Amino acid sequence: MKIWMWMIMMVLVLGLAGCGYMVGEDDAVQAAKSSGMSAVTVLSAHQLSPHWFGGCSGSDDAAFKMVGTNSAGEKVNFTVCCGAVAKGCTVRF
Repeated sequence: MKIWMWMIMMVLVLGLAGCGYMVGEDDAVQAAKSSGMSAVTVLSAHQLSPHWFGGCSGSDDAAFKMVGTNSAGEKVNFTVCCGAVAKGCTVRF
């Protein structure tokens, strides 16, 4: 009986740790464009532990380092933090 409980716990832990992989780069790019950015390029994606990277919160499941052009025509680096379920994406400069 104990082995079944251990196996169930492992499946749950591994399943929740991988939630960031449910968030695609397209969602992050769309969030960046909605905030006024253009010529957006994804530099790197962090989908396993985003709150350790780039100032994302514990409720975020994925972080994307990006570069794009703002409304003033300046090239800027920024991070887009996304939640897998019902949170959406937030652009952080």
